[in-house]
Amino acid sequence: MNKALDLCRASDVNTVMLYFIIGAPGEREADRLAIADYALDVRRRLGHTDGTVIVKLHQFMPKPGTLTQQLRMADPDVVHGYGDRVAARLRELVGDEEYEQHYRVEQFGASRMHLEVVCSRGDRRIGHVLEDLYDAGTDLSELTKDQLTEALARRGLDYDRHLRHEPVLPWHILTLVTPFPLHPGKHALRAVTEPAEHARHVRDRYPGTALSSTDGVVLLYQQDVPEKTVNRYPCRRVHWVRGELFILKRRDRQVAVCGGFGLGAPATVLVLEQLIALGARRAVTVGTAATLRADLSTGQLVVCDNALRNEGVSRHYLPPGSHIKASQQLTYALTASLRAREVDARSGPSWTTDALHRGTDTAAVFAVADSLVERRPRREQPEVASASASASASASASGEAWDPVSACHRP
Repeated sequence: MNKALDLCRASDVNTVMLYFIIGAPGEREADRLAIADYALDVRRRLGHTDGTVIVKLHQFMPKPGTLTQQLRMADPDVVHGYGDRVAARLRELVGDEEYEQHYRVEQFGASRMHLEVVCSRGDRRIGHVLEDLYDAGTDLSELTKDQLTEALARRGLDYDRHLRHEPVLPWHILTLVTPFPLHPGKHALRAVTEPAEHARHVRDRYPGTALSSTDGVVLLYQQDVPEKTVNRYPCRRVHWVRGELFILKRRDRQVAVCGGFGLGAPATVLVLEQLIALGARRAVTVGTAATLRADLSTGQLVVCDNALRNEGVSRHYLPPGSHIKASQQLTYALTASLRAREVDARSGPSWTTDALHRGTDTAAVFAVADSLVERRPRREQPEVASASASASASASASGEAWDPVSACHRP
């Protein structure tokens, strides 16, 4: 702010408008009166004899879909009085003449504020109240609190309850507010296009297409891995899905291997939907990942048993939630198979994201903390402290030069 004022002074800008929100929970009288002190300081920093400072005051209002939506509001008449005291304090500091020439404190009228406080809650029933007032020929710009209170009462509503935000109101209207375009409950809605359509198209072109006879599908992301796999085992290539799909045979059993379809959750889910529509019932993904743990070395194999959902795709398939667990039966079978072959493998959570190169320090720490105890650490769990320390140390290292060799751990 001070830098902006310095630029104004250097550029001969002599009028500054300051915006403040007053009437918030926990606010003190001293906090509001400090606005007048700051306005005085701003004009001095401008350094112009004809400098003008305009102070605009607006009432604190919780908004639907924000973290403040459950908080109570002060009565607009009371808040208007707060603004009057700020103006009086400023006039006292500078004197009547200087105040009239170089300062102005502005507030919205009480009529507008009374309307806004009841509308800001997002209660759909207020719409009927506004219609009633309009049909009655009421001038909303001159609406009094008594007129609004009476109009609300005729619809069975209470003005004071909207200020206090009591739970008897239909707040499900608010708690389901989500950013466009993700609709609440979308995961349960019927899709416009279905992978079954793709399966019918493939079967029309390639009669006999089916993956139901295979033991499952392995999804591979690194380009050279599918090449090495098909060179090692007898296989045939099929053109059934987006990407490269091979049917491998070994010991009278078949496994499908798919690669070359891209990276990230959207690309993976697209091809997985197609594979399932063609009959696949088991899927295992094998890829690479960065790590937040200093004790994981390059090449360490990790069996992912659950994931922190920080990508967007899973919200189209599952109800909202912080985590998703892998199939317990399949995870156990994979772990047992690796152990039988004396392969050193860890089990643990992963952190999913669509922005592979936008991991941040804070997000990294939260990812580890959430994976352990879902943000409810308990003192009797020493692993929480050690894991959080490891995450912080790893995240802090991001300020140094990025070393892809040491940062990426390839299973």
